[in-house]
Amino acid sequence: VSFESIRGSELLGLGYGDTEAELRKIFSELALKCGNMKSPNACSPQKVTVGLVFMDECEGLLESQTVAAQLGVLLDRLSSTSMHALDNAEGWGFMVVVAATNRLDSIPAFLRRPGRLDREVPVDPPKSEARLQILKNLLYSGGNNAEEKDPGSRSESANTLAISESDLESLADDCVGYVAADLSALVRRAVFLCGVEYFEKNEQLTTIVTERLTIDFMRQAMCEVGASALRDAVLSAPPTTRWEDIGGDAGGAKTALRRAVEWPRTKKEDFARLGLIPPRGILLHGPPGCAKTTLARAAAGSSGVAFFSLSPADVFSSSYVGEAEAVIRRAFSLARATSPCLLFFDEIDAILGGGGNGVQGRDASSAAENRVLSTFLNEMDGVDTSSADGVLVLGATNRPSTLDAALLRPGRFDRVIYVPPPDESARRSILALNCGRWMKASSPENITDGPEIDIMALSEDRISGFMTGAEIEGACQDAAVHAMRDALRTHGGDAYSQRFCRVHHHHIENALKKIIPLLSNDEILSEYARFENDHKGNKAATR
Repeated sequence: VSFESIRGSELLGLGYGDTEAELRKIFSELALKCGNMKSPNACSPQKVTVGLVFMDECEGLLESQTVAAQLGVLLDRLSSTSMHALDNAEGWGFMVVVAATNRLDSIPAFLRRPGRLDREVPVDPPKSEARLQILKNLLYSGGNNAEEKDPGSRSESANTLAISESDLESLADDCVGYVAADLSALVRRAVFLCGVEYFEKNEQLTTIVTERLTIDFMRQAMCEVGASALRDAVLSAPPTTRWEDIGGDAGGAKTALRRAVEWPRTKKEDFARLGLIPPRGILLHGPPGCAKTTLARAAAGSSGVAFFSLSPADVFSSSYVGEAEAVIRRAFSLARATSPCLLFFDEIDAILGGGGNGVQGRDASSAAENRVLSTFLNEMDGVDTSSADGVLVLGATNRPSTLDAALLRPGRFDRVIYVPPPDESARRSILALNCGRWMKASSPENITDGPEIDIMALSEDRISGFMTGAEIEGACQDAAVHAMRDALRTHGGDAYSQRFCRVHHHHIENALKKIIPLLSNDEILSEYARFENDHKGNKAATR
């Protein structure tokens, strides 16, 4: 194989017309080389010399229309001469062009067709198992490369490696979105940090650094070396929110979501044995301030998967026609590339909702809304046909009745979970979480070594009834501000000390009493109850 590499950034520095001429020269010289080296018995595949042209960073080169047109002419000649013996004598028929880009949408459409660049091969970030293998190869080779070592020497190195197999597996699971180059940089940085620590202790390294490398150095390096696939503004590593950070479980919403998200991953054998199909989409609906977004972040954080969040502002950030659909397509593409991934659409009613209700369908809406909905449904069906991709779509809405009925059918949002306002038990847990920083509490009922805060009384209906979790959290913040103000007023600025600033029961009670609950109107909750009953009725009727 004769190989020629073209880097787009290098050819762009040439003068007007010189880039096209240099491109023609590279192709012609390689074709001539293939023609001269070709065996007379060209029908024998073992004796044919193939010319390979590799175009790296081709998106930069093809931004010029004249260069893209010139490449199209050259590709046409390659495809047309492959079946003609006369031109094969010059070697054009034995050439292959491979282009690489990380911005596929920037490649002109007239080049992405049969006869030109007719094969598109996605190179996604490695999955957890592949990341583990890459990390092992890098550590066994001293962090220099990822080539596979000899099995014998590999087992020898494994005995002296300071990182256990379980720690390495956990690290590979957490490196969501890391490509091979990122993992190589991660190991190099960890080796550097390890070496610096030993040199600071005036210890001489008598052994290979990787033999002293611990998981702590790898974790420290992770904070400095990010994942290439997670550089998008709305795609992030697993959130730090956990299930324990959400107080209460009103209506069993947290339990239902936890089962829907975690069971398909933790109970794969049971799902396969029973023929169960994991949910492709989950819709969270309920009043504002009831922790729907926090539940989504906890689902991703506790599962250790990438979290991709889109809001209406992200989808409709551009006024150009087709941009909103492109954002939806790119979101699903990134989610599949970094799977396992949780793709979250916040306020999905503003993205896909219409004027109608979810039972009888949408009213007449604009063409733009229809295009966005159609794109979303097509992408959801793509997740449907490839459930092993590890992408779970999660939506949250305060207005479920505005959603199109097509979204709620099985295979799309096939789990609909109502997130109600917190009951008294949930309010007690929320208050305990928010007051935990001000006092030591073994449980909401057993408060010791801190200010006397009666959480049981604060959670009663007469004080915090009908309040959402967001309203209770806001009241606790307001109580802390009032406590600080009282301490400054009583002890003065000079004598003020942290030990004088204590949040007491009356601060929280007064803050709660000032709030007018949003859900004090029964009509608001009745709308969600009607949607829940209608959805369950339709679901039963289709069985």
